[in-house]
Amino acid sequence: MKNAIKIDDLAYAYGEQSVLDGLTFQVGKAECFIIIGPNGSGKTNLMKVLAGLIRPHRGHVEIMGRPLASYSRKKLARRIAYVPQQVAVDFPFYVADVVLFGRAPHLGTFGMESGKDRKLADQAMAFT
Repeated sequence: MKNAIKIDDLAYAYGEQSVLDGLTFQVGKAECFIIIGPNGSGKTNLMKVLAGLIRPHRGHVEIMGRPLASYSRKKLARRIAYVPQQVAVDFPFYVADVVLFGRAPHLGTFGMESGKDRKLADQAMAFT
């Protein structure tokens, strides 16, 4: 089975403080996985590496059989979605609006959602 995610010898640190060191694992296509650990163990940093928001200090990351670095921002956003725990919002959104943000990498030139995008957002909300 082709791997959706493959990580080999991943390392990340804040200055001298290592939060990921020698991390190696694979997630097969269509598999689900959970990341658990105590505060400060590197869970968020791992997700930020996978989303291309930060670069590891060492190691190799592949998404769907391709090196992470080979993806453009838009192409990577079509494969990986990162939703932080807390986001400062200056004005209110409906839940459906926030879910539709996930469709942004799939929108056309003018960035307007189609009926298909709204249907997919409705399905995602019903699923969760």
